[in-house]
Amino acid sequence: MPGLLVLSGTNEQQIFYLKRTNPPGERKPVFRNMGEVTILGLDRTKLNFHSKLCLYENNSANDLLLSGNNYLTILKHSGWKNGIPEFLFTDWISGSDAPASGYLYNEVLFGEDGNRYILDFSQYYWKLIPVKKDGNGIKLQYTDSLKLTDQNGIFHVPGETDPQFSPEWGYHRISKWDFDGSGRQHLIVATDKGNLYLLTDDTSIKRPR
Repeated sequence: MPGLLVLSGTNEQQIFYLKRTNPPGERKPVFRNMGEVTILGLDRTKLNFHSKLCLYENNSANDLLLSGNNYLTILKHSGWKNGIPEFLFTDWISGSDAPASGYLYNEVLFGEDGNRYILDFSQYYWKLIPVKKDGNGIKLQYTDSLKLTDQNGIFHVPGETDPQFSPEWGYHRISKWDFDGSGRQHLIVATDKGNLYLLTDDTSIKRPR
């Protein structure tokens, strides 16, 4: 899908499609807001403004997971209309082992060590939490978490939700985006101040703990 899906930061639970308008080879992407995405068969009152989007490939189609209160919503990609993708609600995922109400979890990344990491916003910066599997099931190893960094050190962005609590605090979102077709885990960051940051996956940068 050559663009971004963005969830409105209001109680209306609207999703908009931002189409990329400049060539992939250019460093800074440029987007055009194509309009609201149509989702058929979904009761939007079951969502909230902390809901998150997760686009994933399923049988060569880009389907969508949307977090609700304590469940995940499965949305099937049903086609395009006027240059905007459309989705169809198919089912809920719910259960004690599949919570979805925590709005700080953002993305799942794969490490060079073969492990999976949950990307979590910790009020000041993002951290990578290893996902471990043992005889008791799957758990998150918070004590071994790593801080997300860029060429300037620990990556953080200015916010405006509660600047008295912290200048960096806000309802920011971060997602993987293979914008250049390299297969690497680049990240696109949307902040509550309306800014977008592009983080390219660069293994040459040392990641401090």
